[in-house]
Amino acid sequence: GNGTIEITFDAYEGDTENRTAEFLVIGETTNFTVVLTQMKSPTTIAEIYPQITSTSSSTFSVNLKEPAVVTYVNGNNAFIEDKTGGILYYNKSHGLKVGDRISGVVEGTGKDYSKLIEILSITNDPKVESGAAPEYPEVTLADILDNYDRYMSCVVKIKGIKVTDVFSNSDRNVKFTQEGKNIALVSDAGTPGISDPRC
Repeated sequence: GNGTIEITFDAYEGDTENRTAEFLVIGETTNFTVVLTQMKSPTTIAEIYPQITSTSSSTFSVNLKEPAVVTYVNGNNAFIEDKTGGILYYNKSHGLKVGDRISGVVEGTGKDYSKLIEILSITNDPKVESGAAPEYPEVTLADILDNYDRYMSCVVKIKGIKVTDVFSNSDRNVKFTQEGKNIALVSDAGTPGISDPRC
């Protein structure tokens, strides 16, 4: 016969894990399992970082509390940021545009690329809405050096820097200086330090 299964999750702020309920449905000729999942409390881009621990590939899952904004797109690269940090989506078919807002559940795989967390695939279909291009925070090299973990994964604007050295054409390393502070970037692309944000 027919029947109804009901389950109620008492949601509360601060859930740190998904909660599931599993039912075995017994039929006349076959049995099957139904699994219901309540996603953990909404989280942030920064919550992805500890989930991706491998240089090959790790899975991650977040339920974005606020929309994350696409701040930079260059070919296969798309930077996605919220107030807590940024992450690089490296996929030739990502289809994102600067200003796009991504919200809801985002699940997929990623890897640690020289301490820059990189998404390789998104396995579900999160909500994406178009929006205006964001304003980039203006910082100095001193700001970056003082808070490197914060700025290494975000798109920023730096004025008044000079290129002082290109160390090696094969490695495509370049050094910038500003008011006595120096920073070196390593790019995967052909133009030193500027055509690929994975630095």
